[in-house]
Order: sequence, then C-alpha cells, then structure tokens
Amino acid sequence: MREEQPVPPANEASSPKGKRPPLKKKKARPKVVAAANTIFDLVINSFAACARCSYFFTGYRVLHEEEQIQQQIAQSGDTWLKLTGSYQVLNLLHTSFGREITADLVKYQLCCPDCLRLFNYEAQAPDHSLLLVQLDPQKR
Repeated sequence: MREEQPVPPANEASSPKGKRPPLKKKKARPKVVAAANTIFDLVINSFAACARCSYFFTGYRVLHEEEQIQQQIAQSGDTWLKLTGSYQVLNLLHTSFGREITADLVKYQLCCPDCLRLFNYEAQAPDHSLLLVQLDPQKR
C-alpha cells in the first residue's frame, strides 16, 4: 500500500518556511457625533430617544411654526416645556399615546408608557389651554 502524505494548506505552501503572511490592520474610523448647537436642538434630541414622544413632538412641529416653538422653548424652564394646547394637540396626544382626552376636562396628566415622560394638560379657557411636557424623563 502506498502512504499518503498530508497536503499543507494553500497559504502555508506559498509563503516561505510555512509562515503565514501578516494580516493587514484596519484603521479605526473616527466617530461622527452631531453636536447640538442650540437649545432647540437639545429639546429635539431629548424627544428623539422615544418613538411615541418623537411622534408627538414631530406632529406638534407640523401644527405650529418653528419660530413659535423656539419662543416657547426659550420661555420654558429646565424641566418643563410649556406648549399651547388646542383640539388638534388633544387629537395628537390621542394618536401618540392611545389615551383619549376629551375637551371638557380641566386637568389631565398623561405618562408615556415607553419612557415615562409626563404630560400635563390644563384647560385655562375654552379656546386656550396649556400643555406642560417634561423635558428629561430621567430627572424625577
């Protein structure tokens, strides 16, 4: 019978003395981090972490002008964002969080089931209402 000799792997046969060629090192790509330049950007980024809250805030931005929202952000404090409420905002709260809020309620508190952000709705007059939105749900 004839004895078979083992066949060396392809990369060992082609290199001298059976050594493998050195692997090429990959260069690490620098991480790109978008810096928030304004308070408006910081508020938008705080809503972006939660799908429901970002849906609500995006809808609110569609309903109101950006200058008005920037003015409301500038007048708000560090913990609560003071927004104007209306029938459209009540409908937006309903579609965002699945809670129906009727217009005849004077005060209503809502909590996002995902990030636990608080929403306080206060009807101050028949045509004017106030919506307080917690900016950072982690600070309680």
